[in-house]
Amino acid sequence: MWLKSAAFGIWLGVISTAIAAEKVTETDYSTPAWTDCRQNSDVDRRLAGCTLLLAQKPGLSSTDRASVLERRGMANVEKLRLSEAQNDFSGALSSYTAAIKAGGDDSVLQARGNLYVNHGEFAKAADDFDRALVVARARHAENYILKDIKFYLAVAQTLAGNMTTCKEEGSRVYIQIAACTDLQDKVKLNASASAAILAWRGSARAISGDIDGGIRDLAKSIELEPGNADYLTRLGDIQAEAGNFAKAASVYSQSLNLQSGTEQTDPNKSLQRMLTLRWRGIMYFYLGSEDLAIQDFKQNKADNYADLLLGFVYLHQGRIDDALEEFAKFPSATPSATKNLLPDDMHDGLIERARLYAQKGQYGLALAELNKIVPAIESRDFLDLRAAIYEKMGMSDQVQADRQRAALLPLKSSDTILIIHKIRTLLLRGEVREANEYFNNNFDPSAALVYSGDALTRSLKWYGDFARAILLKREEGASSPPQVSTDPKVRFQISPELADAFSGPQVTINGSIFHAELDSTHRTVSLLGPPDSVHSGLNFVESGLRSLQLWREDWKLENFDRPYKSSYAIVVAIDKYNRPNDPAGPTPYVALPNMVAGATDLVSTLVDVGFPRENITTLFNEDATSGKFEHAMEDFWQGAAHDNAGRLLIYFGGHGDSDDHGNGFLVTYNFDAKRPTLTSFRMADFVGRQFSNISAHHVLVLLDSCDAGMAIPGMHTMDEKTDADWMKRFATRVELSQDLKEQARALLVAGTGKDQAVDDGGGIFTQAVIDGLKGGADYMKENVIEFGELSSYVKHKVRVRAAAMGKEQVPSAFTGDAFGRGTFLFPLPAKAIVPK
Repeated sequence: MWLKSAAFGIWLGVISTAIAAEKVTETDYSTPAWTDCRQNSDVDRRLAGCTLLLAQKPGLSSTDRASVLERRGMANVEKLRLSEAQNDFSGALSSYTAAIKAGGDDSVLQARGNLYVNHGEFAKAADDFDRALVVARARHAENYILKDIKFYLAVAQTLAGNMTTCKEEGSRVYIQIAACTDLQDKVKLNASASAAILAWRGSARAISGDIDGGIRDLAKSIELEPGNADYLTRLGDIQAEAGNFAKAASVYSQSLNLQSGTEQTDPNKSLQRMLTLRWRGIMYFYLGSEDLAIQDFKQNKADNYADLLLGFVYLHQGRIDDALEEFAKFPSATPSATKNLLPDDMHDGLIERARLYAQKGQYGLALAELNKIVPAIESRDFLDLRAAIYEKMGMSDQVQADRQRAALLPLKSSDTILIIHKIRTLLLRGEVREANEYFNNNFDPSAALVYSGDALTRSLKWYGDFARAILLKREEGASSPPQVSTDPKVRFQISPELADAFSGPQVTINGSIFHAELDSTHRTVSLLGPPDSVHSGLNFVESGLRSLQLWREDWKLENFDRPYKSSYAIVVAIDKYNRPNDPAGPTPYVALPNMVAGATDLVSTLVDVGFPRENITTLFNEDATSGKFEHAMEDFWQGAAHDNAGRLLIYFGGHGDSDDHGNGFLVTYNFDAKRPTLTSFRMADFVGRQFSNISAHHVLVLLDSCDAGMAIPGMHTMDEKTDADWMKRFATRVELSQDLKEQARALLVAGTGKDQAVDDGGGIFTQAVIDGLKGGADYMKENVIEFGELSSYVKHKVRVRAAAMGKEQVPSAFTGDAFGRGTFLFPLPAKAIVPK
């Protein structure tokens, strides 16, 4: 029915049954308009036919009208006219309801139930199927009809349960994500229902740590329903959590524009507008746009916290008297101003005034503010502040009493509200590092992975992410590097299987020693040492007798499996084109000194980056005949010795040329000018024969020869824009998995067309490849070199070095997208990694 795998066929069956129920009338369903409306091959004909039926006089029966509206709605969906489709579906629901009131049978109830499913109203759908079952039994319907209705009822009830879980923030976050995903993947929904499910899933994904996934889901929700202010506000919240404060402020502004005027008629809209305005002001505050922040807080008269927030902005500007005045206003004495405050927020104005008076040396006034809090707050912060004021006033007994009481309180708080309150207060005071540290010390790491359905736990997780984002932004914008020594401890989430690796007191990461503190739940590890040594991307860990490769992404460490189970290479190089002591005599081409030496260096570099020496076939000079070259590649064809290779690199260093028809070829050692086709390797054969028959998952060809650029019939050129994009791209583990999933066929060639490959100590192209694989091409410092990075690096180096020699050489890169859109990868070994 509504399940995507069989949605359309069964959906038509339900509609046809509903229409059949109307055949007791005189309606003629054989007219051209009915034929067009009911056909499926031409969506424009269907739209025209259905529209004509809806306009005809006399009007259609309720059931006919509902079915025609539903048919037209589906046509509008296919045409991506989503608002028109929504109107049609709403009209169809109304018509089905009218048909049911007029005594429509179970087929009409089924049809409306199906449409409710399309709207995401699964509970209403289940109710209709339940009623349809009663009606069908009363009329003694055939067993197959009863079985169908029972099936639809059971599925609708299951979907209703999933929908409750999807939108219920009391669910554990991963269960919530799974429920939303199940609905999104399996149910054919209209735009509005799909947008709502994506919005709920996006918020849950962000809480789980998948910020990018949350942003993608919310962006899709807004695309489906651009007029929904709630989705924009949710997206703003996630952008704020990610530290994208400017984007968050922009999205909040879009949301506020949509909300304008709605708060007068809907109390919920009024609350939403108040919160959105508050958070836009906070974004302005952290962006340094303090005047805009003040403007938002002043106009947000419904916000209980506006006076407090204004006080903190004034405090940040050094306007102490203005800050004292605003803090004195918080909270207002009116019941409406205090009803939404957390219990610990009630005294924030007094505490901040006390702190300011103490900073001004007015200790009597400071103590007077604190004494207004009755009963006194039993917290370390309150007691420490009051003890400090007593000490300045020489009241030693009171100092000792407060400090003794503070010492009896636990260092960590188990009260989530108190933790949220302190983190938020520290952030508003500008004590960002302290807020970040307090979150790390008080947030239960098990909650960080499980994310219980407790709304307060989710809120605390958000504030922790927000604090870290502010800290990172401030450090990025600092005029000098942050002093690592003041806070050398960093915490990472780890998966359970990595717990043993960090169970000892010390680990070595990329050559640097760290003290490891494993959480008791084995879900996080705190590392004490030089944080910059833990790179984004691939890291090498030595722990006891274990050696691990871990991938760092944000604040997570995950196991990194080597992408290729087997790596092979064929390296061909010729410098003796004069063929000394060969009965055939010299070739027509000059010798290329040091080409074999350069290829030998390349072999050593390939060994360093994960190609076992025994898996590298070398064909130098006399061995580099066309027959041996082709035979070496045929060993990787299906059914041959190495048909299970993970990756294969093919290198040729030597002369290239082209015939009178422009067909390029590589000049092998046995070249005979009288038999050029039989004694050379045709460049077109890389694409035509070898790429099609080689079974290796990823294949890369490197050609350091003249006329190498003519090797590329049927290949896609990686242009300058593509190269620039590659140089900016940090590959996530998800992207690497996608790169590895599909086949890859690529070429990197020394020149294009008639460009002459510059020979300088073995070929500047070959030397650039070697330097790139030694780490120079790792532009994004992720310790994995992708083909796009290597090609960008080689192009740049070759151009610059050739120009310095007064020559011109422009390498080119090509990909065989017809074979697959994967990417050839070079994970770097530990010894190739240089501290960033």
